Amino acid sequence: MKPNQFKPLSYTAPKLIPSDNSYLKLGFGSQIAPMAEWVHSQKINDKILINAHAVHNSAFRSDALSGYQKFMSNDGLVGMNYHSKKWMVAPLIYFKHNNNHLFSIDDKGSNKLDIGRNNQKFGLTNKIENLIGKQEIKFSNTVYLSYLKDNVNQEQTGEQSFKYNEYRYGTTFFVEKGIAKIHKLSGEFNIDMSQANVISKNHRTIFSILPKYSINLEKQKFKLFAGLNFTKEINQMHILPVLETEKNLIGDALIFYTGWNIKLQVNYYDNLIIENPYLFYTDNIKNTKVDNRYGGFKGLLGKLNYNLMFSNRQVNNMPLYLADTLNTRLFTLQFEPRMGINNLHVAFDFELSKKVKVINQFDVYLYDMNTFKRAWNKPTVDLNIGFIYKPFEKWTLRADFFVKSGIYTATTELVEMKLPTIIDLNVSGEYQFNKHLHFFLQANNVATQKYRQYYGYNNYGIQVFGGIRWVY
Repeated sequence: MKPNQFKPLSYTAPKLIPSDNSYLKLGFGSQIAPMAEWVHSQKINDKILINAHAVHNSAFRSDALSGYQKFMSNDGLVGMNYHSKKWMVAPLIYFKHNNNHLFSIDDKGSNKLDIGRNNQKFGLTNKIENLIGKQEIKFSNTVYLSYLKDNVNQEQTGEQSFKYNEYRYGTTFFVEKGIAKIHKLSGEFNIDMSQANVISKNHRTIFSILPKYSINLEKQKFKLFAGLNFTKEINQMHILPVLETEKNLIGDALIFYTGWNIKLQVNYYDNLIIENPYLFYTDNIKNTKVDNRYGGFKGLLGKLNYNLMFSNRQVNNMPLYLADTLNTRLFTLQFEPRMGINNLHVAFDFELSKKVKVINQFDVYLYDMNTFKRAWNKPTVDLNIGFIYKPFEKWTLRADFFVKSGIYTATTELVEMKLPTIIDLNVSGEYQFNKHLHFFLQANNVATQKYRQYYGYNNYGIQVFGGIRWVY
């Protein structure tokens, strides 16, 4: 559950996923926060299924110290799934609109500046896949196209700071052939093209070919997956290894796994402003190369599903955010040339009974820097715990607890500041009145902590809202 960066941690961004259920959800809460969600699924016949999903969220916060912050987001998609005996076709079109006024302050309540960010994204994808037996050739193809338009204004002066456009389009082909039940040969070919328009046009094209081999020895309880990823960016060719192994030590209760892969992570402006909504434009976005070695244990013990992993990553061109020296309300993008990350990852979900389920994810990060002193705006400890409780058949209660600590930030002149530990809790409940009508109530940031994920921007504080959900 990835939190939205400029709202409470527990106020997550909506996930637009086609659903088999249909419902209309309406609610209203404190901080003038209306919300609406519509999910519609309609089976035309045995071969065609239509899905539609739309979400609106907004809020307005005002106090004497901080001035105000407000946001509005509208997201929607329409998709279709067509199934024949041998083929599946799934076209999808989507739209995202975010309008935010990011009112920032310093520790003394001065240097206030309202920064308005308004962006829209349109996109479409289409996937074609053949549905066949294990020994035949499996084939799939995905094509995608998207357009992002981002405008940032400094409201105090009324001047438009900048406009940014980004186009993305590409396709992926995947082929797989089973041999003698235990072997598989596969290949993946990808073309990804993008063009960013800020001060100048920045066109990037990435080609990659990934042949792979895998073997599954059921009697020996051993799996191996290996391949080489040939990736070309601009005038440079990368040969990137992919290796994974898995061995059942004690049935499904204890499984040991290891892996090594090197990936070229393409950084798009679209992804960067999701991670940091206060990012000022950048005309020099670099790709990130990640060398990842990992190993751990996973398994299923009764009703406990767990994963314990340790990884070491060597990262070239890690994107970091530094507060702009002239305007500390906005962040500039900097790249750490070489950075080491040691990560301990613990995750589990456990059903205590049919009524109680616990979900946990815990990460500890140790950073080894080359150029900068710290991994600016990256946490050292990240903890997420979720509880789901059904005391009665028609009641569902949930609590989500978040902790982030060890976050440092700095200006472009490297004046260092440590942000306080973030502690956030939200609780929610839903009651099924009858077959169609459900009532819900939710409270975000119950601890009312005015934490900051980025320097100068307080969160929205406690928020309570409720409403109804009509299932049809």
